[in-house]
Amino acid sequence: DLVSIDSEDLDQAANDEARIQRLAAAFAEHQRISSSSRRNNHTALSIRTLPYTTVQGCQRSWKSTVRWIPRLGALLRRSWRQNIRDLNLNVLRLLMNIGNALLLAGIFPTIHTTIPLVNSIADRVALLSFAAINLCMLAYMKSVTLFAQERPVIQRERTREQYSVAEYIVAKVLAEIPLDAAFAVAFTTTLKLCTGLQITWSRLTSVVSLLTMAGASMGYSIGGLVPADQNY
Repeated sequence: DLVSIDSEDLDQAANDEARIQRLAAAFAEHQRISSSSRRNNHTALSIRTLPYTTVQGCQRSWKSTVRWIPRLGALLRRSWRQNIRDLNLNVLRLLMNIGNALLLAGIFPTIHTTIPLVNSIADRVALLSFAAINLCMLAYMKSVTLFAQERPVIQRERTREQYSVAEYIVAKVLAEIPLDAAFAVAFTTTLKLCTGLQITWSRLTSVVSLLTMAGASMGYSIGGLVPADQNY
């Protein structure tokens, strides 16, 4: 988006050209400074004594540790924007969670009463089991395809050493937590309204949220191991 030119609006095209020129100039200046800095560091390292080199290494390690914070923030901001902009997928996941809750409530009619009955114990176990499976699979299906879609971008940015793998994974997981929790709330609220489950809403929502995150984590693991052209 930053380097594209609007070919339909002449005024906007001129603004785009000016922006691209500013970016190119800033990048060239950054490259010049980086190159000069590398040459200076190389010259300085060749004449330093061992103790001084060790101190400088510790300082450089501390600085590199601090620099991961803005990188993680940028990755988190990008992942969050990707999530909230995918409106069709979010609406579909919301409808699927509410629909699953309604479907499970209809399959087990013995749980509709607020007073637990003896013959409803097996249905309650089955209801919670099916709920856990469905929620885990929905989260898994969404996350397992992420690496296949983003692999070219990640490989290009990792080649330039813009961030580490751990920073990418942490940012991606943190960006998914609010949405997973929101869909879990929609599911548990619908299920509690339509059934007579004895578990409290807060405890049910907490457990369901953890199950959803576990399913997403499984998707990340499998998506990272399976080649891009074989992701399921």
